[in-house]
Amino acid sequence: KKHTNASVGMFLMSDEELLRHNRLVDANLYTSFDYVLRNYYFNANQMGDIPLRFLGNATCGTSLPLPSNPSIPGPRWGLHWVFLQPHEWHVLLDRPHQSIEPARMRPKNCSFVGWMGGNRYSKEDRAQVRKLSHKKFQDLNCDVALSNGFGKNKFNHSKLWYLNNDLAQSKIGLNPRGVHPECHRLPEMLSLGTVPAMTKQDYMQYTFQPIPGIVANDWMEVFAKMRYYLGSGIDELSGLSYRAAIWMKKLEACMKSDMDLILRGVFGA
Repeated sequence: KKHTNASVGMFLMSDEELLRHNRLVDANLYTSFDYVLRNYYFNANQMGDIPLRFLGNATCGTSLPLPSNPSIPGPRWGLHWVFLQPHEWHVLLDRPHQSIEPARMRPKNCSFVGWMGGNRYSKEDRAQVRKLSHKKFQDLNCDVALSNGFGKNKFNHSKLWYLNNDLAQSKIGLNPRGVHPECHRLPEMLSLGTVPAMTKQDYMQYTFQPIPGIVANDWMEVFAKMRYYLGSGIDELSGLSYRAAIWMKKLEACMKSDMDLILRGVFGA
């Protein structure tokens, strides 16, 4: 059907650089578009009066319904938070969950390869992970490496090496925050069935289903839980691994379904 609105808009944005300088986009800018897709979760107070929805929840979760009342502030078809995707696409990330190697059979207990840069919060978080893995929880044999460049490792290995020889070979993937609490590492882990270990963050409350992983209030508690899962709870860990891969595949399908609803609304189909 022919679209008759005055304007059609998809404003895809990533605010990581703005966050680095503690700046936020003026929410009034969003009203120029029919719908807005954006990375990184923010609470409603940071979005003015515009309600923030999670892309995928209209189909699969309990999010706010898609807007239909023109008096609702913001884009006609909503402002949607999009769960981060892997930093770089690779065919390994598209494997069906049935082909994922069970966690109990993976040679590495846990690993983290990441950038040593970022802001104060990311540096502190990663320093804590490194300290705990090398001292108090040395028995877990976690492989933790920091690099000088974003998206690289200390040996400058390829993306294939990182995904296939590190993440896919690890039972657990340590997931400290990046510049923002959300990080591209998380979807990479979930796609490969590597169980993410992380501290609680606000955005985790709003996904269509709880993210399968090892989650606690602080890193000391996270590592204590990891010790259990790598010991007597190894069968439970394998179950978490399987659910992680399924969760990511389902999320991708739910986001596509939501986009279909949005575009049908925009174009009056």
